[in-house]
Amino acid sequence: MSTPTLRRPPDAVPLRAALTEATALLAAAGVPSPRADAEQLAAFVLGCPRTHLLAAGVFPAGRHELFRRLVAKRAERIPLQHLTGSVGFRRLELAVGPGVFIPRPETEVLAEWVIRRLRAFDSGKAAEPLVVDLCTGSGALAIAIATEVPGARVHAVDDDPAALAWAERNVAGTGARVFLHLGDAAHALPELNGLVDVVVGNPPYLAESQRALLDPEVADHDPPRALWSAEEGLAGPRMVIESARRLLRHGGWLAIEHGDDQGPAVRALLAAGWMDVEGHVDLSGRARFVTARRVRGKGCEGKGERMQVFDCTNPAERDAGLAAAAEAVRRGELVVLPTDTVYGIGADAFTPAAVAALLAAKGRGRDMPVPVLIGEQRVFDALVADVPPGARELIDRFWPGALTIVVRSNPSLAWDLGDTAGTVALRMPGEELALDLLRRTGPMAVSSANRSGLPPATTCANARAQLGESVSVYLDGGPTTSTVPSSIVDLTGETPVLLRRGALSEEQLREVVPTLRVTHPAS
Repeated sequence: MSTPTLRRPPDAVPLRAALTEATALLAAAGVPSPRADAEQLAAFVLGCPRTHLLAAGVFPAGRHELFRRLVAKRAERIPLQHLTGSVGFRRLELAVGPGVFIPRPETEVLAEWVIRRLRAFDSGKAAEPLVVDLCTGSGALAIAIATEVPGARVHAVDDDPAALAWAERNVAGTGARVFLHLGDAAHALPELNGLVDVVVGNPPYLAESQRALLDPEVADHDPPRALWSAEEGLAGPRMVIESARRLLRHGGWLAIEHGDDQGPAVRALLAAGWMDVEGHVDLSGRARFVTARRVRGKGCEGKGERMQVFDCTNPAERDAGLAAAAEAVRRGELVVLPTDTVYGIGADAFTPAAVAALLAAKGRGRDMPVPVLIGEQRVFDALVADVPPGARELIDRFWPGALTIVVRSNPSLAWDLGDTAGTVALRMPGEELALDLLRRTGPMAVSSANRSGLPPATTCANARAQLGESVSVYLDGGPTTSTVPSSIVDLTGETPVLLRRGALSEEQLREVVPTLRVTHPAS
């Protein structure tokens, strides 16, 4: 089909006819919203709101010629916002053009969450909340926050001088109280470490594999450094999370945008040192950003001075014990906790030094990797490369409980559990104290609380006798109800394999996975 062309206009052109013709040209060029774009260009040329177009009636000849030129450029897939020189973002009209990422409507939902959170702060604690916007680009998030939360002190960082020039123009044009900084967001503002109330970021998060999927407006005109990120798109989010880790005060909030398929992976990056991790959707219902609250504590950067034991059968000590254990895990130290099988020794699964310390405390080598315990079933999907056949059915039937499942690990996760050959053994225990701790810490590397070659501990006292001061916090939940370890099923091959007989019988497992194969599993 031939591409429509615009006729030479008379002195004055009826607006409806001009819009119809422009819409046809833009549609033929593949513009996703041809009528809306034609109307916005017409409103720009006539200097009126889009809602007032019909009242204009006609295009004066000179204005129509300008309109025709702009429509022709839009048909070349030059972004609409580059032609009008501005973009609407919440209550703002921001200047944009070549060299800066154009703010998207979906980011307005992220801004809304941050603004609501800041407004909800106790005025006695944060009358002038301190906010840092990482990868600010045009300054959209920072300026929206500063103008809608007037007391906020907002710092915005970007490493691109061209983008920051646009942000400077927008700050000046709005009068917002925003302090702009040129620099690498990974290391910016060290003077604010541990002081910030909210860190917000919209980092680059597109993987190279997505390049062919992008519209020309994005691929050819948005700055590449604002789009592309290594590690299948996760390098940008990881950088913002690590910067937020040092910048935020205890209880401070992080809000970070991500790709619509990255929610589980970003939440997994927040498994240690964070709580209240939650995913949010944009106006189209797609997963768009994650929020989390920073966990810090007094003396959190140093090793605990002495071993602590908490009697968690006493409600008065239970909460204190959970808080101390969660803080110890965050510091990279070891804790002992009861499970529904035997007592376990645990560490942050994402801190390799902590996992190495766990193996050393047990007297065990890397050839016997450490399993990982999780506090919620939904975490499973974030930790695995894919969900193998039979996994969902086994989880639904036996979790929380005494079943360990071996699966392929998500390759994007930064952990070192031993010589795993790319696999991970996962379990959700059926012990409420363990689950409460895991919900505070995120995934933990946990093995039986005993020295290698000695019987597993079924009491806290037995675990202390074997592990001593290599452990910082002991949670005493009383004797465990079972001395039998969990059953282990390997789902990394074509057929499920029982690797270890345990609390669940072969008959119970075969009710769910009839093809279960047994190759002389260890007891």
